[in-house]
Amino acid sequence: MMFRRKAREKADYRKLSGVFGKGAVPLAFLRPDQRGVIASIRLQDSADLHRLKSLGLIPGALVVMERVWPVLALRLPYSHLFMDDELAQKIFIFPESTIK
Repeated sequence: MMFRRKAREKADYRKLSGVFGKGAVPLAFLRPDQRGVIASIRLQDSADLHRLKSLGLIPGALVVMERVWPVLALRLPYSHLFMDDELAQKIFIFPESTIK
């Protein structure tokens, strides 16, 4: 798993900044105890999108990464979410260092 994360860290996400806003990166890039604000969710399946929204994962929501292995664990203001890496790659966030 560490190999996949290192390979993903080398990816160039600057080309996505025009689409998702300057500084937006996939949710999977957060480290434990790092915070971020949801910029956008890019899912093809509307049922999955509605399910995430009903759990509070909407653009503008503050999230805190609690754990990255074996699954990603997120803390939201009123809930905790667990998701796989594939889903986290489709959710873009502004990490805490870019929030002004």
